[in-house]
Amino acid sequence: MRKPSKNNCVEKFRTIPEACQLMGIRKHALRRAVSNGLVPHYTPFGAHRFVRVSEVEAAIASHTNGEAKQ
Repeated sequence: MRKPSKNNCVEKFRTIPEACQLMGIRKHALRRAVSNGLVPHYTPFGAHRFVRVSEVEAAIASHTNGEAKQ
């Protein structure tokens, strides 16, 4: 059995508090962004919302780049 390389790994879903702790952002800010549709979220089993850190980073980057152009 071969181990998957790090390049082929699937990104792990994180809860909003986990993602915030990893990224150093506030929970209410990420929850607001998810509720407003700025950050995609996933609810595979019902109540808990999960995000991908890469998608949160992309949303932050596109938002900050959009403000700089205006």
